[in-house]
Amino acid sequence: MNRKNALIFLAIFAGVTYQIYSFNIGVEYKLSELELQNIIALAETEAPRLYETKNTEEIEIWDDATQTYKKLVTISCEGKGILQCP
Repeated sequence: MNRKNALIFLAIFAGVTYQIYSFNIGVEYKLSELELQNIIALAETEAPRLYETKNTEEIEIWDDATQTYKKLVTISCEGKGILQCP
């Protein structure tokens, strides 16, 4: 009787396991907006970002504290292309 119960239990367990596995294979998983943003942010660190245009603007600013000129550099990149931007 013990062996019979063990076989019945094993058959039920195998059937339930198969049903759960079959159900999970057919389910499509939709990513939330936050998950997509995280994936994109991680992917951007792997490869350099490439742009179509890169504009550099330099401005000299007088620093009263040190009595010297300081250089302010502004870099703006737009579009998608072959230029690498910092």
